[in-house]
Amino acid sequence: MSDFKWFFVVFIVLGVVWFVTGGPERPSSKNPFIHEPAPLGEGTTYTKSGFWSMFQFPFASKTNNNSTQTTNTDEKMAEEAIEEKKAVSNAIDESSAKNESPYKDIAQLVKASATQKNPDREYLQITISSKSASSVIIDNWKIRSAITGNQVSFGKASYLPRMGAVNTEYTIKANPGDKITITTGKSPIGSSFRLNKCTGFLEQYQNFYPTLPRICPRPKDEIPPEYAYATGPNAFNDQCIDFIERIGVCSINTRDIPLNMQPQCVDFITKQINYNACITKHSNDPDFYDDEWRVFLKRDSELWKDRREVIELIDENGFVVDSISY
Repeated sequence: MSDFKWFFVVFIVLGVVWFVTGGPERPSSKNPFIHEPAPLGEGTTYTKSGFWSMFQFPFASKTNNNSTQTTNTDEKMAEEAIEEKKAVSNAIDESSAKNESPYKDIAQLVKASATQKNPDREYLQITISSKSASSVIIDNWKIRSAITGNQVSFGKASYLPRMGAVNTEYTIKANPGDKITITTGKSPIGSSFRLNKCTGFLEQYQNFYPTLPRICPRPKDEIPPEYAYATGPNAFNDQCIDFIERIGVCSINTRDIPLNMQPQCVDFITKQINYNACITKHSNDPDFYDDEWRVFLKRDSELWKDRREVIELIDENGFVVDSISY
């Protein structure tokens, strides 16, 4: 019994000492480790909120450095994209705020042959200022009569039409100095198109208004050097070269070829002097494309009055770019 009393006295004394030295507020009570162990796993840290915090948030917090870096990069790229978009659309936004087209004074409408009754000969022209700082994207623009209300949309053409094929039309990108001829009628080749150094061939069997420039390479200049300036069985003889020199510029041969003509010469005349062969050979030339577009509105009757008319050029946002009256 006396032993139990002594045990009870010792227990009370230890309790008093524990309370006097800090009790539950002692660091050792909050953290059971003598030295805090190293975090388990890369990038984790332990909290120092005490014992009870383990019931509130039992997992170690983790910081993902890669995620932060990716987020910062994405934000930077997004900011750059926004700034780039702002730079491109600045002129449009400013002009929209002023209720005017950003293409005003850049694209000019010209009367040309608007008074013609025949839709195939009735055409207007748009000229892009050579002083323009950039190309003009013509997409869903309109030409409208302020008098009759007649209007029509345009803005697509084939960049490189081919004969004997269905030509896809794309949005027109007009460069500074370009001219766009807009004909009311239908295209003789079935599509609108951009002119190039070979399109003069198209004029041989179709009628264009205005006529297409005939600026094709001369047939004799298309003779490969190994045929024109060589000797032997494959070289073109005088009869062949004389015949080729008489073929007109931008023209397919229509004359009878002599029966005794060299086979290789006949092959050249029939297969290499035509529109498709021309674009195949020259489409990569730096001067291949011309600065004119031909757009056809595919109408069967005239659109514009021959007198007392006001015609407006409207951009894709509905703003007047230019107008003419006569």
